[in-house]
Amino acid sequence: MNRSTIISMLLILLGGGFLVFRASTGRMGQSYVRVAQVNAEESLQKQLADLDDKLAQQADKQSKESQAIKASRDQLGQRINEVKGLTWTTRTPVAPKHRGEEDVEFNWPMTIGLWVSAFGMIAILSFLFQDNILYKLTEAILIGVSAAYAMVLGFWDGIVGILFVKLTPGMVRETVIPATPLEAEPEWMFLVPLILSGMLLMRLSPTGNWIARWPLAFFIGLTAGFRLVGFLEAD
Repeated sequence: MNRSTIISMLLILLGGGFLVFRASTGRMGQSYVRVAQVNAEESLQKQLADLDDKLAQQADKQSKESQAIKASRDQLGQRINEVKGLTWTTRTPVAPKHRGEEDVEFNWPMTIGLWVSAFGMIAILSFLFQDNILYKLTEAILIGVSAAYAMVLGFWDGIVGILFVKLTPGMVRETVIPATPLEAEPEWMFLVPLILSGMLLMRLSPTGNWIARWPLAFFIGLTAGFRLVGFLEAD
């Protein structure tokens, strides 16, 4: 082994040893969360109070906005009986300095994730020593987890959080996103991106892959047009 390899290996070993030492002698590497119990009925009552405040601020009680607020309040009021007794628990990460507080508790899953991240970083840095099985394993896990995270995030934030909320706000409110505004109405214009996205997936079809060229051409042309207008207005 050359000199740089030996130095890199020593630094990695010292870093790992330091982490283990600090964790065994103190509270380093521990994650804490603040636990809160949420009551659905109280949450709805708060939303009703907010709607009452908005309605009181309206000068014209017969305006379209006032009528929408009234409709939202009536719809929300009908759900109070449905959620009586319904509660759920939220856990919010907090700094270790809050660990002595009453509603703060130690969290095993987050602590394990923290240590997996730490040793994963050391495994990635082990490539400075030489190519090894630990580095290859960590690299594969990192790529797989990143791809899965991006896919799940895109599904919930893009497809569900935007597309489904715009097309079927009522169904989304009743199933996966209760915070969807009550006054939200379906916006059928969002059927266009849904259809174009479906056409893009035809690229996977052995016989209908030519269909994917149309939305691709549309996206490229639209992007080029926006860029061109931006450059012309800027210059």
